[in-house]
Amino acid sequence: MAQVIEKDLWSATGFANKTLTLSVEDLTGGSLTVDIEGQAATITVGAGRREATITVPSGSTGNISVKISPLSGAVTFRLPKLEQGAAATPWVLRAISEELALCQRYYYKAPSGIRLALAWNTVSLYSQLIDFPVTMRIVPTIITPNWNFLSGSWTPATTTTSTGITSSNMNVLINKTGFTLDRTYMVSGGFEASCEL
Repeated sequence: MAQVIEKDLWSATGFANKTLTLSVEDLTGGSLTVDIEGQAATITVGAGRREATITVPSGSTGNISVKISPLSGAVTFRLPKLEQGAAATPWVLRAISEELALCQRYYYKAPSGIRLALAWNTVSLYSQLIDFPVTMRIVPTIITPNWNFLSGSWTPATTTTSTGITSSNMNVLINKTGFTLDRTYMVSGGFEASCEL
């Protein structure tokens, strides 16, 4: 198991020379090797909270890589936790709203919804600003399937593209001939925003 840990989410000063502890609950089947930026430690088999503590190398100034692997064979454990400091603390369940917000920093799939868009010429509609539910970790890559617009009936656009993308919001550009300049249209569509590590 491997995970990149974001510097910006943990510490403004970075991880260099910080002491981190990785712990798991109820490890059975064998010990685990923990590797943080090339520094290794072992979590031994046992009931309850089991831990390994590592000091991050001084050259690790950006995001860090954390890996967990069994020394041999299959192992089972639950409730992994990485934290700053030299000792493990009890695992605490986060509220679903907090967990969702943390996930949406990396990926958000917007369901198809109705929005307003303005015809800024006869072939293009420019949507109202679409806010992401949380600020994403960087400017995301957007996947925009073709949207529809209402002009007597719902009509598919020729092309749909995202524009003005920031880590907080974006607009959608909907193309098709025959729009009335400066008229507001209802548009419908969804999108995916991704900035996975």
